[in-house]
Amino acid sequence: SIVDKTQFDTLRGTDFTWIIFQPINDTLSYTSFDERPSFMEKLSDKQKALFYIWEFERAVYGGELGFANFYYNYKSYYQETIKGLKLINDTAMINVLEGVHKVYLSNNRIINRKLKNGDWKYVQNLFKKYDKAFIDKHEQTMNILEDFVRRYRDNFVRFTND
Repeated sequence: SIVDKTQFDTLRGTDFTWIIFQPINDTLSYTSFDERPSFMEKLSDKQKALFYIWEFERAVYGGELGFANFYYNYKSYYQETIKGLKLINDTAMINVLEGVHKVYLSNNRIINRKLKNGDWKYVQNLFKKYDKAFIDKHEQTMNILEDFVRRYRDNFVRFTND
């Protein structure tokens, strides 16, 4: 990501991680679906962690559907999200994601059927406790991710005046 040094030095938390993630997001949005896997393969493990954690953030926090949206649209990202959270050492969010995943696995047939039929309320109620836990911890996750990006900044950024 090409970033303004002033933004890199002054932004914090979610605002900071977004400016680092945004160029990856923009590139991916202009990449055809069949070319996305090869684009993703070019990312380093650290960059993949940023990508999957941000996709997780948007899936759960970005709308009002919480984990129901994650399991409807992004369940294939589960393993990579866990890997990313482990890489940045975010045990609190790992616990949230593993907890909700146990609920999903033990109820996946009914969850998938309800989601497919548009009965999102049932699934949202099932995941309600985990949505709250996510909201309570997501800011901490963004701060841990910020620290990780700053620690390994050469893997993530070049400055506009370099």
